[in-house]
Amino acid sequence: ILEIVWLLLGSLVDPIPGLPSSQHAELHQIPVPRHLIRACYLDLFLHLTLERGIIPLGLYRYRTDDGRIHGFVFTNPPPSAELLPDDLVFVLARDVPDSVRY
Repeated sequence: ILEIVWLLLGSLVDPIPGLPSSQHAELHQIPVPRHLIRACYLDLFLHLTLERGIIPLGLYRYRTDDGRIHGFVFTNPPPSAELLPDDLVFVLARDVPDSVRY
């Protein structure tokens, strides 16, 4: 829990022992991992937090209204929200390795 709070607050709080103070979280945007397309947001959340050490915050999603495409931010989606192929994920991380960019 402390590391998550520290990631959220960055340099505003004392760093975690053993973690360099120069490392703070930044906002990134990544595509949904291929193996999680059509899965639920909870599966994405568990994958990124437990396996990658990355905190997902929401999705950037497209919808079509009257034949026009609009993008919108879907913050804190419900656990059951289905992940779509064109979704992008807003994440909080110190660094996003290329392997997470899929």
